[in-house]
Amino acid sequence: MDEASIVSALQDDLKDYKVKTQIRRRDSQLHVLVTRDENAEFDYNSLYSIVKRRVDELAIAGARELVVYGRLAGARHPEWQKSAEIKPPLPLIELDLEELEEIGKELGNLAIAVEEDETSLQDDSLETKFSNEYSSLKASLEDDLRTAGELTNQGESPELTSLEDFNSELEELNNDQGTNNDLNLEDLDLDSLAISNGEVDSFETIGEVIGNMQLPKPSHDAEFDLHSPDFNSFSVVTIEPPTFKAPVKSQDSTDEDLGDDFSIDAPTIVNSRPLPPPPPTKRKTTSKVVEPKPQPMKLATPIRINTVSLALSIVMVSILGLCAWLVWDRSVQQQYLADARDLENLNLDPQKIQNLSLLADTRNRIQSAVAQLELIPDRPASLYAEAQVEIKNLKPKLAAFDRRVTIEYAANNNLELAKTNTLDAALMVQNPPHTSKVWKAAQAKRQEAIQALSLISPDSAVYAQAQTRLKTYRAELVQISKWVDIQVRAESIASDVNPAIATQIQQLKSDPSGKENFLKRCSTILQPEISSNDAQRLGLTINNLTSYLCAYYWDS
Repeated sequence: MDEASIVSALQDDLKDYKVKTQIRRRDSQLHVLVTRDENAEFDYNSLYSIVKRRVDELAIAGARELVVYGRLAGARHPEWQKSAEIKPPLPLIELDLEELEEIGKELGNLAIAVEEDETSLQDDSLETKFSNEYSSLKASLEDDLRTAGELTNQGESPELTSLEDFNSELEELNNDQGTNNDLNLEDLDLDSLAISNGEVDSFETIGEVIGNMQLPKPSHDAEFDLHSPDFNSFSVVTIEPPTFKAPVKSQDSTDEDLGDDFSIDAPTIVNSRPLPPPPPTKRKTTSKVVEPKPQPMKLATPIRINTVSLALSIVMVSILGLCAWLVWDRSVQQQYLADARDLENLNLDPQKIQNLSLLADTRNRIQSAVAQLELIPDRPASLYAEAQVEIKNLKPKLAAFDRRVTIEYAANNNLELAKTNTLDAALMVQNPPHTSKVWKAAQAKRQEAIQALSLISPDSAVYAQAQTRLKTYRAELVQISKWVDIQVRAESIASDVNPAIATQIQQLKSDPSGKENFLKRCSTILQPEISSNDAQRLGLTINNLTSYLCAYYWDS
């Protein structure tokens, strides 16, 4: 990026501050000069922040350090300076979309194992097994009661226990089934009720055994309790070898005969089944999911790489890449030549350009074009010869523009210096009279201004303006020199004044009323001490001589 583009960008950012921006490159340093008007007051740090941000955004090639100067218009030296390192732009972050998709799939396949409470026991299976045992006992009792009821309908037995009482007790048993889950079934001696197949050969034998067994009669005064000792222990009647004979059914049979054979008071025998063992109190363990490791694929036939074809492929790719780079480099060289020829066809004349900014911009464009042409190397398929021809044509123009820019910059600086010194001299001698010291300082300022104007080259665009100011400044210098001589002559008789009067005049300076009041009171005291002979000898009137001496006492 050339200096003109940088200046244009900075000027756009600082357009609200009414300042003038200049730029100069020195190796890796970028110097920026900001000139302000004397009436404009602002913070240089704010301007520095704007300039620093813009320079960082422009990413100027080769620039590593930024130096910003702040100067008052017309001043020779800057009044403010700050430097910093130019930060290079951050590189762009390239994202691999395929890699992001693979990461997303891996995250989606992750399974979160839900841990269960390891301290919980297998209570559900235990309750289910006990419930099944009670259900089978209930079903067996109901079947036996239903059979006994059918037989009773044919004829009532004198030993039949009240069926309604037994049913009520059965209902209480069913109700207690849901609440008394802690029933100790191991206390039931069901093995004593077992009947071997060798002892009973027929249904009649089983019936006689059941008839000889006695079921304990329930008490109507006590409630049916599953936890009572009577329920948990059965009284078993010893069974002797049966001598039962099957009854012969005839038409004269009565219900009393049936009652002798089968009695409801006999206990109901339930086929005993071994209780299941208590469930083991094992803690649940969460199985860890082990992901299978991918096994390397084994090819049936190994791949054989043809080294010759691989080498040829690499050579072909290299040749294609080299050809593509040569085409691109030649297109860049052609663009450099086109830019240089455009500048050459403009017929630029540095003497015809009066604007200093336009003159510097044109010089920078020519300098950039020459620098680009010098980058073209001397090798085959290169435009080196054409570039050297254009360099020879542009270098004389570049030298002429450099000389003109140097002259104009020096002339403008000298003109601004002369204006500043003249203004300072005029401010110093306001509200006379003054001491000879003040007049001599103003005289020196005028002399510096005249010297700066005399250094402006005749080839400069501001030479005519400098000559006009030079005549005016020389005439003003003559007047100031006269005042210096007059004040020196007036102060020469200060030693002749009475010391008491001089002390009295010095005491008047302590009055805060100001200079004008001091001069009036001083003239009243000092005028009688001045003789007319002294005034005539100095070529001054008594009033003027008195005022000059009072001014001397005020500044001394």
